[in-house]
Amino acid sequence: MIRLYLAGIRFRYIEAGVPNPWQVTVSVPLVRVNLLLRAIKRNQGRGTRPRCAFTADIIYLMFSTLELGVFTQFIDILMQTVVLVAFFGFLCCGEFTVRSYGAFNRDFHLCIEDVSFQGDAQVLLRLKSSKSDQFREGVVIRLFRNDRMCPVQSLKRYLSLRVALRPRPSLGDPLFVTKGNLPLTRSVFLQYLRRLVCSLGLSSFQFTGHSFRIGAATSAANAGIQDHMIKALGRWSSDSYLRYFHTSGMSVRSAHSTLASSF
Repeated sequence: MIRLYLAGIRFRYIEAGVPNPWQVTVSVPLVRVNLLLRAIKRNQGRGTRPRCAFTADIIYLMFSTLELGVFTQFIDILMQTVVLVAFFGFLCCGEFTVRSYGAFNRDFHLCIEDVSFQGDAQVLLRLKSSKSDQFREGVVIRLFRNDRMCPVQSLKRYLSLRVALRPRPSLGDPLFVTKGNLPLTRSVFLQYLRRLVCSLGLSSFQFTGHSFRIGAATSAANAGIQDHMIKALGRWSSDSYLRYFHTSGMSVRSAHSTLASSF
């Protein structure tokens, strides 16, 4: 807040054609001002926004609530699908949304072509880039069917409804869109998410788009899933032994079933 006021004073000086008051010359700043700001920051500490986890029990409440109806039919199914895919896929918000409508890029963002169903039991989701994939090598996420809150069936249902609203969508079109066929942006998704969380009687301030990834890891740990499996599911590579560990499809399927029944 202090820096905001100082920026306002600086702006008024510049607007009036007067030199920057926080610099003795063009290249020499007022050292005491900067030292004072650093001291205040150190004394106050760094404020952090609490980020609670969307654990399996909350995900099930969200899934069940959307089944009864919160928004329109299309948005309910869209949110239901995104919630399940984000949870079981250990996804960050930026991996299934775009920054703005015009920011969508087929080469980086999730498209319809990135979804591949393997019968009724499994779906492959190809992430072309992600926060944990800095060199954009791409990764394929496997989602398996379960009997409580199934991401596979939900994704099929969503795509069927989307085709009904707009026949023959292009394979390069965004995977998740709003009813106006616009890419699902982070801000729009978070607006829907806050309304959904509030309908459950929870504080929306405590949850963010990253709460799915945190919740999936937390639920997996609480369910007794081994550390190496959690790291493999979340695509973490902090431990060198992970590069030698091969995660089979059956192992991922078993972990997903355990997650779905972890409460």
